[in-house]
Amino acid sequence: MVSHELEEIRHFCDSAVVIDDGELTFYSDLEEGIKAYEGL
Repeated sequence: MVSHELEEIRHFCDSAVVIDDGELTFYSDLEEGIKAYEGL
């Protein structure tokens, strides 16, 4: 699933991948991934 809607992500997902400047980072903890995304 690809989305920028954080509430939708929280509803459907339990982990996250954040891509920044071509670098992909996997977060097994969804909230940690959301925090990283929000910090971009």
